[in-house]
Amino acid sequence: MNVRQQIEAQRKVLEQMVGTADNLTELLQEAQKMDQLIEAYEEEHTKTIS
Repeated sequence: MNVRQQIEAQRKVLEQMVGTADNLTELLQEAQKMDQLIEAYEEEHTKTIS
């Protein structure tokens, strides 16, 4: 799975959790995963352009 697909999958996880999240720590951890995926995508995209 490429980074873009991972971002989309993570977005779905976050959207589901927002509606049902009782544990804010879990939600924060999933949001941090999303941040890491976006950073990886941006790095990959920047290397492609250079």
